[in-house]
Amino acid sequence: MLIQAKVNKLLLIIIICLSLLGTSLAHEDYQSANIYDIRGIFIDAIKVSNAVDEIQIRAIQPATYITTKGDEISLAAGVYYFAPSFLDIVDNNTILNEFGFLDVTNTYLPLDEWEAGDVETADLNDDGLLDIVFSLYALYDGYSDYRPRVWMQTPEGNYIDETDSRMPPTSTPCYDIELFDANSDQHVDIFATGYHSGIYYLSSALFINDGIGHFSDESENRLPQYTNSSWAYFAEPADVNNDQSIDLIINLFDFNLFWIDSMIIYPVVWLNDGNGIFIEDTLNRIPYQDEHYGFFELAVTDINSDSLVDIIFANMEMIWTDDLGNPYDTLSGQNACYRNTGLGFFVDETEERMPLQDSHHTRDLAICDIDSDGDEDILEVGFYLSEFEREVRLLINDDDGYYDVCPDCLPDSLEGWFNDSKFGLLNDDLYPDLFMTKVMPGERDYDVLLINNGEGVFSDNSYLLPEVLDFSVSCVLFDHQFDDDNDIFIANSGPIVNDSGQNVLYHNTLNDSTSISEGSNLLPDAFCLFQNYPNPFNPITKINFILPMPADVKLEVFNLVGQKISTIKYNNLESGKHSLEWNGSDFSSGIYFYRLQAGDIAESKRMILLK
Repeated sequence: MLIQAKVNKLLLIIIICLSLLGTSLAHEDYQSANIYDIRGIFIDAIKVSNAVDEIQIRAIQPATYITTKGDEISLAAGVYYFAPSFLDIVDNNTILNEFGFLDVTNTYLPLDEWEAGDVETADLNDDGLLDIVFSLYALYDGYSDYRPRVWMQTPEGNYIDETDSRMPPTSTPCYDIELFDANSDQHVDIFATGYHSGIYYLSSALFINDGIGHFSDESENRLPQYTNSSWAYFAEPADVNNDQSIDLIINLFDFNLFWIDSMIIYPVVWLNDGNGIFIEDTLNRIPYQDEHYGFFELAVTDINSDSLVDIIFANMEMIWTDDLGNPYDTLSGQNACYRNTGLGFFVDETEERMPLQDSHHTRDLAICDIDSDGDEDILEVGFYLSEFEREVRLLINDDDGYYDVCPDCLPDSLEGWFNDSKFGLLNDDLYPDLFMTKVMPGERDYDVLLINNGEGVFSDNSYLLPEVLDFSVSCVLFDHQFDDDNDIFIANSGPIVNDSGQNVLYHNTLNDSTSISEGSNLLPDAFCLFQNYPNPFNPITKINFILPMPADVKLEVFNLVGQKISTIKYNNLESGKHSLEWNGSDFSSGIYFYRLQAGDIAESKRMILLK
C-alpha cells in the first residue's frame, strides 16, 4: 500500500490521475515521492511501494501516517498532492520592481510567522475600521494554539494581535473561515470549518460577537453536530431560502461514505432559524447523489438575475481504486451549476448552462461582473499540474445565466499554482481588476496583478507589485488607507520559519501623489466617503464617511439605469466619522450607486446587492 494507517488497516484512497502536460513521466527511481498539502506547501519526501510517476491527488482519512526517512508523520484528514520527486519546478522571478503598490508590512502589521489559511476583513467592533481575521492551517499537535487570529486596526492604521483577549481558548485549525452576521444582531460573527488529525477533531465552529468584538464559542448549541468522521471542509454563507437570515452551504468531508460509496465530499445546506441556530437540511435541497461530481470548493452568485442565490461548484476529477490499484468508479471534474428554483431548492443545470470542462480539476473560483453588463461572470482557476489547454478561464454570462468561455480575456502566459483570486477596483477606473496569489509546488513565487481594460479583457501588470517572493495562501482587497482604492493583504504560510511565512500588506499608490509615512494617522482631515461594507451585501450594508466640519448630509441610491430609488437625510451632523445603514430588502439583486452629499461636496460609489 502507498500509505499505512497506524491501526494496521489497509486504506482505500482516492487517486486523481493527472497527466503532466499530457506526457507520462519516467525515471529510474520510482520509490520516492513528494507530498504537498492543499496550499502547495511541501511536507516531505516519502518512500512508497508503488511508482508515483505522475501527479496524484489523494483524499486522506484521519490519523493517516506516512513514513519518511524512517520516521512516521501523522497527516490531518483532507486532500493532498503527491508528485514524483524529480518533478521540475518552474522558476519565475522576473517581475520588475516599479512603483504601483508599496510594501508597508513593517509599518502596520505584527511581524510574526503564521501558518495561514483563509483571510477575511470586517469591522468587528463597530469603530468604522476594517479588522483582519485569518485561520491557521497546520498539522495539529494537540496542544498548540490554532484559534483563528484576530488583528484589530487602530485609528493610525496599525494592526494589533488581540486574539488572546477576544477569542475563547478553542483550537480550531482549519482552511476556510467566513465572517457574517449569524444571529441577525447586526454584528459580524466568525464561522470556521472543521479539522480531523486523529488526535484532534472538530466538525466546525461558530464564534458569536458580543457587539464590541469579543467572541464566545457557541458551536455546540448553534451548529449541527457530527461523529468524528464528518466535518465541514469549505463553506459559503448565503440566504438560500429568502427568509432574510444567512444560511450556510457546506461541502462536507464525510468518511462515513468512504467505505460504502464513492462520494466523500458532498454539499449540504444548514438552514438558519433566524436566531443563529443552524439545522441541517433533510429535504435534499442540493440533489447530488446521481451526478457523481468530485466536489471541492464552491461559490454563490445569482446566475439569472432572479434575486435567488445559485451555486457554482469547483470540482476535481477523482478515480476510485481498490487496494490493488484497479479503478472501479470515477467522479467528474466538470464544474457544476445549481440553480435555485425558489425557497432554497436547487436543480443541476450544468449541462445546459456551463461549457465543457477544459482542466480536469478546478482549484479556485471567483465571481464578478467583469464586463459591466449587470450580470455575474465566473473565473475558473485550474490545478497547475493538471492536463488542460487553458489553466485559467473566464466564463461570460449571457444575461440569462448561460456561460461561454472568453478565449481572449486573459493572458496566454497565465499559469501557476493559484491558491486564491480576488476581483476588485485596483486602479482609477470603475472596472474590476484581478489579483491572484501564486506559488509553485513547495516553492515561493511572485503574485499576479491583472488590469481590466473596461471590456473584460485583462493584461498582466504584475510589475506594479513589490518584488516579494512569498508563499501566499489567500488574500483580501480592502481600502486600508481611506483613499478610495483597494489595498492588498496577503496571508502567507512559510514552509520553514523566516521563509515567506510573514503576512504582508501592500498599499495601493496608483491614485496617490504621496505615500503614507510611518506612524501617520490614516483618518483624513477632509470629506471622505468609504466603500460600503459588506459588498456584495444582503440586504443591509454599512456606509461610512468622514466630515471635516458640521454639515447637512443626504444619501441617495440609484439603480443601474440612473433612477433614484432611495433618499435619506441627516441634519447638522457633527464633524468626524459617521456610519449609516442602507437596507435593500425591497429591491432586487443588482448593481446600485450611492451618492453622499455634505453641503456643497458630493461623492458617489458603486455597491452590489446579492440576494
